[in-house]
Amino acid sequence: MRLLAATLLALGAACRATPPDPAAARAEDFAAFDAFVRGSYAYLDVKATDWERVVAELAPAARSAPDRTAFLHVLEDALDQLYDGHGMLNTNADDSWRPVPAELALETRDGRRLVVAVQRGSRAEEVGVRLGDELLSRDGVPLDALVAQRRPRFLTRPDPAAEEWALASAVAGRHDDRGEFGVRRDGVELTLRLTTHARPHAPVEWRRLEDDVGYLALASFGDARAIADVDRVLEQLADTRALVIDVRSNTGGDTAVALPILGRFLTERAQYAWMARREGAGLGPRWPEFVEPRGPWTYTQPVVVLVDPFSVSMAEGFAMALQGLGRAQLVGTRLAGLGAAIGRVRLPHSRISVQLSTEPVYTLDGRPRDALVPDVRIDPLSGASDDPWLAAALELLR
Repeated sequence: MRLLAATLLALGAACRATPPDPAAARAEDFAAFDAFVRGSYAYLDVKATDWERVVAELAPAARSAPDRTAFLHVLEDALDQLYDGHGMLNTNADDSWRPVPAELALETRDGRRLVVAVQRGSRAEEVGVRLGDELLSRDGVPLDALVAQRRPRFLTRPDPAAEEWALASAVAGRHDDRGEFGVRRDGVELTLRLTTHARPHAPVEWRRLEDDVGYLALASFGDARAIADVDRVLEQLADTRALVIDVRSNTGGDTAVALPILGRFLTERAQYAWMARREGAGLGPRWPEFVEPRGPWTYTQPVVVLVDPFSVSMAEGFAMALQGLGRAQLVGTRLAGLGAAIGRVRLPHSRISVQLSTEPVYTLDGRPRDALVPDVRIDPLSGASDDPWLAAALELLR
């Protein structure tokens, strides 16, 4: 990583000294992008991606891109071939595809793609997509056609993970789409059209539930103010007999925010994860990550964490840590499956920042974070409750 950074700094210095023509600048930027993937992407040796072919096909397109937007789309196309939700740029065009996961999570049952989770604060929630709806189309385009469009092209072998990513991307849609969802509900086909933008949920929400159980919802670990907010909530819930922490639709964030919150549930310093990074053709040795206890007192009562397919990245790490340390049981469905910390590099001419999965995270017993599963797995389509996640958590705490 240090060698890569030095290389890019040298490229940047050369650019300032002698600005190249646009074609040469884009060629150099694509070469820097390629070097970042080869040198730092954690999963290059395990993905089905034929990266040599990606570069051979797309490097000429990058060089000949007529403008910045066209060049941006070439970079996006290359990242798509890695089918990794963490792979993204720091900018986008209006017609760029949204990062995944977003909007809806689907599960195929009896040949039908059914909604098993709706992202909180999303347009899909706003227009009234429900659990159990069969998704047929986005903006009038059949879902199968969108999946075919999003399927990675440069693979050495079929990979179910690539197919899952293509479906998730088709569902997420483009930034400039209309937000129109074609669904079948109770045998009737409906078109649900966005009328207004949904309002984001508050970063931290709390309340008291039945049977003296506390409820704490965290929308993100991206804002340091959440630490003090959680401290204030815990003061209000200090006398509860148990606590439900809801990280559904949590957009992830930073360990600098998540670890102090974790520290409120521990009485002593503890290892919560293993990590690694790329060295040569594979990964180097793993190192331990620790969390420190924090606060004037520790919440020691039972804890349940709610997770769903929109529990992303740091939210997955937060849930993994509480589970692995024996401080919580997880209730819900599969998680987003983003199993690594991220790294970024800024391309020397366009100044576009590229983000990739660079440091895989593992549980204390060595399992990858992207394979994390709940202790209690629910069926969102069981019909047992309007909120089967919360119902299952309360049943567990009884």
